[in-house]
Amino acid sequence: MNNECEIVKDLLPSYIDKLCSKSSENFVSTHLEHCTECKSFYNRMVLELNIEDEIEVIERQQVIQPFQKVSALLKIQKITEKALKWLVIFSLIMILILSTLATSNTTQFNKEQMHQSSIEQEQLEIMSAAFQSLNQNGLESLEDVSLNYARQIKYLAVFERNSVSIDKDISKEPTILYPLPYKDADIVYENGEIITNTITPSDYDIGTMVMEKGNYIIQFEYQDRYLNHVERAFQTKHYAKSLLEIWLPSVITLIITLILLSIWLNLVKSLRRTEGLIE
Repeated sequence: MNNECEIVKDLLPSYIDKLCSKSSENFVSTHLEHCTECKSFYNRMVLELNIEDEIEVIERQQVIQPFQKVSALLKIQKITEKALKWLVIFSLIMILILSTLATSNTTQFNKEQMHQSSIEQEQLEIMSAAFQSLNQNGLESLEDVSLNYARQIKYLAVFERNSVSIDKDISKEPTILYPLPYKDADIVYENGEIITNTITPSDYDIGTMVMEKGNYIIQFEYQDRYLNHVERAFQTKHYAKSLLEIWLPSVITLIITLILLSIWLNLVKSLRRTEGLIE
């Protein structure tokens, strides 16, 4: 090893990092072409530096990697938080809409219930008046009942219990039934007058009410113009939605909204913690 080799070895760090002057760079390059010992030393030095660089890169990646994961998690949380926020807003709007509809339907439900109750009460009043008059004054005493309720009923008829066959209990309350044949009736009234000619029963069973008490059955048919009231009450009683059914969509939406709101609030807290880690 001569003095030139010593000089080259001193210059190698700057040469490798490309920090030396042009003349020094040419000097080192020329020397390395002819000196195997310095060339070998140079190669070892480059290898060590590369290894150190790789180690530094790995260490840097190991330091950065957790923050990259946190950053990716933060991004996902922000997207999820935004989506949940809009879902909560949408759910609140749906609750408002459904509650408004349910309130309106509840008001209508109450009106229909009152109408149904009034029709049923009226049916009971007609039957009670007819049976009371029948029991007190006999068959030909139903003229007043027929006249008093002429707006509602068309025919009012009395049957002896053993003259007709009915396979259902009609003794507790006025019951909808397909009209009994008027030819089997003991007496039939229309607008306060006794009818003796042949009467064809209505083929609309909802428009006929019957009730049994003691040895008699009383039947009345509604006026055609009054049938819409009876039909409305019938539909309400048998097919109208209950209050539970009316409010169920609103209640379900409210429960879902509360769940979404809870998840969203927890996610907001988690998001703040994640942002704190990055800071």
